[in-house]
Parts: sequence; structure tokens; C-alpha cells
Amino acid sequence: MAKSLLSGVLLVLTLGCVHWHEWEDDDWHPILNAAPAYETQAVAIADVAGNGVGAVLSANIIRNVGLPHPGFITTRLPDAAGGGAFLDPIESDTDADPIAIALADLTGGTGHPDLVVAHHQVFADPSVNAFISIQKPNAALAGAFGPPTRLSLGHRNPRAIAIGDLNHDGYDDLAVATSGNSLCVRLQDTATPGSFLATASYTVGSAPVCVKLACLSDAQYPDILTANQGTDSAPTTLGLSILRHDPAQPGAFLAATTLDTGDYLSSSVAVGGSLAGTYLAVANQGAPGWPGSISVFRPDAAHPGDFLAPDRYEGFYGPSAVAIGNVGGATALLSADGGTFLRWEASGQPGVFGATIQLRQ
Repeated sequence: MAKSLLSGVLLVLTLGCVHWHEWEDDDWHPILNAAPAYETQAVAIADVAGNGVGAVLSANIIRNVGLPHPGFITTRLPDAAGGGAFLDPIESDTDADPIAIALADLTGGTGHPDLVVAHHQVFADPSVNAFISIQKPNAALAGAFGPPTRLSLGHRNPRAIAIGDLNHDGYDDLAVATSGNSLCVRLQDTATPGSFLATASYTVGSAPVCVKLACLSDAQYPDILTANQGTDSAPTTLGLSILRHDPAQPGAFLAATTLDTGDYLSSSVAVGGSLAGTYLAVANQGAPGWPGSISVFRPDAAHPGDFLAPDRYEGFYGPSAVAIGNVGGATALLSADGGTFLRWEASGQPGVFGATIQLRQ
């Protein structure tokens, strides 16, 4: 379905010819044309082919075709010829309104990651259970994924999800940022791999909209990071919360601390780096009327596990998602900012990123 729409979409995004707003009881109503248009909601970097080389993935929705918004996943495999080029995109259907993605081999042993997608109800209906979905890799085509299987979250509307072994038992677990200021942890049931135990909830910053895992001070037990959007009535630049793992209770976490991103409406956090250490990158949509930014936190060599004040890279339309990682042998900073944008790490300058490159859909 997505392919039939994309040929007429690039002009919409490039020129900004179509403007729309959303009503609570109807679909998007364009002020000018009502042509279907795609919008990137989330990005990730992962080795989907099992060859040790990262690929670029994006989760997208289609506007102006009714609610809920149809979703699809785009995967771009790096061209083996190098030069920062990519092969033709591969598209996979997903459930409606994907807002975040994470990838991992949940049950282990396959060498190819599962795709986990957080689906956010545009207008939360208390009578409908919210859910995330899990999609198995397509064995016949690297970078493609099978149909989604839903995992109910009750009435907690998900905004983001991260996957990792939180209690060091050899099985991947789930951390989900949900409505309000709640972070939910679901440990995998080792007796029944692929199923999960009851939810443990933690308080984080205002309106968490993204969650990631990183071993900031312990190589075995990851910590949890959230990007906090704040509210219209209480905007904040304290957009990054860190839940440090509890050394006394594997799989449990201490109270959250926060870092100042230097910008408003933090919407996504990513963890990555190079030989210089671990970087944290936060996408900030910015105050209304401003282009927003990407904040990059470099490690503080004098205090392991801590970070320096961020470097900020100006956005275009208010970045909604960010990823950082190895693509084709080099560190890349990727953002969803009305389209998909990429910055390569500058040669000889760890943690510093160069000019923006737009990746066409």
C-alpha cells in the first residue's frame, strides 16, 4: 500500500505545499490539497542482515487516509560499494500509528533481530487496550519483517520501547515509556521464553516519549534513559532522565536523575558511540516556531559514567527522533525531522558531527 502513495509524496515534503491539522473526531483536514502523505515517526540503526553491518530503519505513517493512520517500516541496507550510499529501500507493513521501534533477537540464537513497535493511539480511547507489536524477521529477504503480533498494555498508552537483558539472566526484557510520567519494566519469563512477567513501574520526568538502555557504569547491568517532552503548561529543558540500575536488586532501578538538554520538547534519546566512548543523543522539537535541535552528550573522562554539557545541532522542522551508531564502518547521527537526515562523525573529532545529508524516501 505504501509504495503506491510515495511517488507523489516527495514533492509535498520538499516544498511544504500541504498544511493540515487534526480534529478529535475526524481524520486530518488539509487546508490545501488532501493528498495522502507519509511522515517519519521513528528511526533506528541495526544489523538486520546478520553480517555485522548496520542498516537504517524508519517507522512511517500515512496521513489523510483516515484514523488510525496506516503504518509501514522502511529498511535501507548500506551499499557494499561503500561511499555512504544505500540500496533501494525495503518496505514492511506494520500496525497503525507506529511511534517508536526497537530491535533485538528476543529468544536468541537466530542471528536476526525481531522488530518491536510501540503503537500510540492518536486519541486514547479508555475502552480500547493499548498495545505494542512484535514482528519476526523475514527469512527470505534481509531487512523485511513479517506481520505484527500484538502485546496488550492494558490502558497504558505506549510512547516508546527498549529491549535488553535488564537482570543479566540471558533473556531480553522490555522497558516501555507510557502515558503520564511512568516507565514500565517487563522482565522476560525464563520458564516460558517469549512471554513476560508482571509490570514494575517507575516515576521519570514529565511526559516520557522515548526510552533507551545503556550500561553507563556497569558492563553487566544496563541503566534506563528516557526523553521527557514536558507539558504545554510546564515546559522544561530537563529532557533526559536516567534510571541507574539497583546493584542490590538485578532488574530493579534507583530513583531517576535528570540532565539539561538546552532545548525544549525532548522527543527521543539514542545511545551509541565509537572508540572515544559512549554518546547520548537527544532530539528536541524545540519551542513553537523554532527549528529544534539534536543535543549530543559526550562522556566525561574525569568522571566515568557521567557526561559533559551537550553540543547542540540545529534542526529543520523540529526533530522527533534520533539514532546514533555504526553504519558501514563509520559513526552516524540519524534524525527524523520531517524527513530522514544523517550526519557522519567528523574525521579525527570524536563525538563531533558534520554537515547534514537528507535521505530521500
